[in-house]
Amino acid sequence: MSNDSYSAPVRKDRQAWLKAKLDSLNERLARFHNSPMDSIDLHGLAEELEGLSEDYRRVSEQAVEEHLEKAQAS
Repeated sequence: MSNDSYSAPVRKDRQAWLKAKLDSLNERLARFHNSPMDSIDLHGLAEELEGLSEDYRRVSEQAVEEHLEKAQAS
């Protein structure tokens, strides 16, 4: 089943983990918002965004898998 069309609850510990990662990246973005950036800065931020995106997808997939497993066990 496609994880982008199936809604499943996300565990609170995973939500907190994602929030901490997002807060950290947000602080980094805020520092660069009004400052000059160079290509290394941009590359680093792009990698962090890609990593965060992967983390969000992984947590989404885990939520769906766990929810479906729980439903099948009932």
